[in-house]
Amino acid sequence: MNRVSILKFIFLPLLVGSLCGLLLTGTPHLSLAGPEDDSGQCCTCHSEVCRESAGRLYVHAPVAEKRCVVCHGRSRSSEEAGVRPVAYAAGQEDVQEDDEIDWFTKDCRERTTHWFKLPGNAAGRSLIFMARANGRKILARQIVLPELAQVEPLPMAEGDPTIFDVRVMEVKRGVFLSARIAWKTDRLTDARLLYGVDELDSSTAVVQHLATRHEITITGLQAKQTYQVVALGRDVLGNEARSAPLLLSTAKAFREPEFSAPHFSGEELEVDTAYYRHDERLFARFSTNYPVAIRLGRHGNGQPFGKNSDREEKRIPVGHPQLADPYTLAITVCVECHPQAKGVQSHPVDVGPKADMTIPADYSTMPDGRLSCMSCHQAHASDHEYRLTRARRKDLCLGCHRNFG
Repeated sequence: MNRVSILKFIFLPLLVGSLCGLLLTGTPHLSLAGPEDDSGQCCTCHSEVCRESAGRLYVHAPVAEKRCVVCHGRSRSSEEAGVRPVAYAAGQEDVQEDDEIDWFTKDCRERTTHWFKLPGNAAGRSLIFMARANGRKILARQIVLPELAQVEPLPMAEGDPTIFDVRVMEVKRGVFLSARIAWKTDRLTDARLLYGVDELDSSTAVVQHLATRHEITITGLQAKQTYQVVALGRDVLGNEARSAPLLLSTAKAFREPEFSAPHFSGEELEVDTAYYRHDERLFARFSTNYPVAIRLGRHGNGQPFGKNSDREEKRIPVGHPQLADPYTLAITVCVECHPQAKGVQSHPVDVGPKADMTIPADYSTMPDGRLSCMSCHQAHASDHEYRLTRARRKDLCLGCHRNFG
């Protein structure tokens, strides 16, 4: 090997790597040194993440500069935080198109009845109600919440809740081998599933939205196995119900026939709203004439909700920045800094994979299986160019598109 070849072999990869480190992270990728703000304190609690990132070749600029709040925080200006404008509104208290909304909770399942436990100190204040059906915005309206003294107490039942009619609605071979479990409770509860083959050693995330009809999809199951599944539900008083074990077989795919409620076909949305109080908190029930998904928010420049907020319920320390929701964190903040990633210049995001496609376990997806920017890229740091999940772009594509190999 001559001198020119040696120089190409040694120095060209270093030069390319350095340029990529500068372009993709905004700072030299060999060090985590950088200007610090309050979010530099993140490494105090999340030291393992910081240490692991520091040892990687390509480090995301906010991580390298210890500015975690750039992506993870919600307590920024609306432009920085990815607060999305309302595109459609109707009604007497309409939301204007240029209004900026900070969405603090949502129920993505389209159904005719939604219950929400509202944040503490929300009574008497205004919030934004948005309904969506078939992926379209149907209604966006500002509503004023009543004072606690103006509403009836939340109806309560004594003793523990009862879980019944636990059924396997579907076993599906798609993105993952998954199973959809449905059940009912005799009162409003949250929802969670325990499952496992020999023992109940796995759990789904808790569905915080209160309901009497529940449905959770378990993903990542193994083929030709028999699982035990137990449904859990806890009411607003903390009383918990636990179902008897249900046997779930993944030997073959199937789908149970089920009743289908009338869906949106262009008619005006009718919303019946009822409010209740319990333990100094407001509860809201929204009933609609056809199934919709609902999200609730507040104006981006409004004051945050006060005591007993979701921050305290999740045991987040006082003074901790408000954390972004999964959609904002995995998609919105990415395209704000990388607008070139929109449209045909990038792989589609916020979409589900094809039915016959299996997503590798190390490709991160949204909680409902949709693809995000983090499906192909590592969030904090990677040894691969562009912080890709795989070393080569071809291997990254073939992880899902195996027929193109």
